[in-house]
Amino acid sequence: MASNAVQTFTVDTFDPASTTWSRWVKRLEGAFKVFKTEEEIKVFCILHYMGANTYDILCDKLAPIEPETKSYKEIVELLQNFYSPAPLEIAEIFRFQSRKQWETESIQEYCHALQKLSINCKFGAYLNNAVRNQFVFGLQSKRIQARLLETKDLTLEKALELASSMDITEKDVKELHGEPNSVHAVTTTRRKPQFTHKSDHTASGPQGKKLHGRNGYNRYKAINNTTFSCFRCGGSHLATKCTLDRNTLCSSCGVKGHLRKVCMKNKQVNNVEEILQIKSEDTEYRAKYKIILQVENEEINFEVDSGSAVTLIDRFNLLYWMKRYSKRDMF
Repeated sequence: MASNAVQTFTVDTFDPASTTWSRWVKRLEGAFKVFKTEEEIKVFCILHYMGANTYDILCDKLAPIEPETKSYKEIVELLQNFYSPAPLEIAEIFRFQSRKQWETESIQEYCHALQKLSINCKFGAYLNNAVRNQFVFGLQSKRIQARLLETKDLTLEKALELASSMDITEKDVKELHGEPNSVHAVTTTRRKPQFTHKSDHTASGPQGKKLHGRNGYNRYKAINNTTFSCFRCGGSHLATKCTLDRNTLCSSCGVKGHLRKVCMKNKQVNNVEEILQIKSEDTEYRAKYKIILQVENEEINFEVDSGSAVTLIDRFNLLYWMKRYSKRDMF
């Protein structure tokens, strides 16, 4: 009988990547019962079907003792401690309670994931209620969640049935109305004026300081608080306020949009307003970004860092809010 059992005995080799050691052992012991395997050959069966990698690990653990000298139970326990050491109960409960339904996860998959995480939580008789509660708390759909919360005497099986039914209904309704099943948030931002150089030269301000990018005009205006000359007509106003017809032809270069006296082909103009070309015009004042911070237990309204080299505070606020600090020379 033992000979026939060995000849017909077949079990998949243990693969830690696809299953756990304890579950593989359960399948092996089920095969022992099916084929009525005798006790004295169980050791040789498990050593054979565990696979080469697992056998090498076992030999390393037992060296210099040969694995064949150990009992079947000793081999199972040794490899159980290696592949599946006892987890920490509190850590497992934390992972269980932190689990939420993923956006691409179905109701059934989410419930199965919770049941798998609950194995080592030792909930005991409270197991089904614990899984039910976390199942409801972590649902993506607020509509399904609200329906389950208002249902009396809700069991895990009933919660799973209702949630699955409502989830399918929601998807069918969206399909009937031609709506996508997944909705992605879209962030809209207000476009600000963009400036591009009309030539390869960088705009220059006082004392040869270079002004780069779309903030160049603002920096120049702050440094040299004077009125600019319009690059369209030469008037003392911004080009955005100019009333000159855009179709007006320059008598010097033949290009539309400016007069001969300000034509850049006739003279070199070192003015930011003439060097920069405005792609989109917006004269609306751009409000500063501010945030309230607590300093020395007092709330002060700060302007968010604009990237300047230094951060300044006026004398009044310095003396009012920061009496404890004395002024020191910066250089």
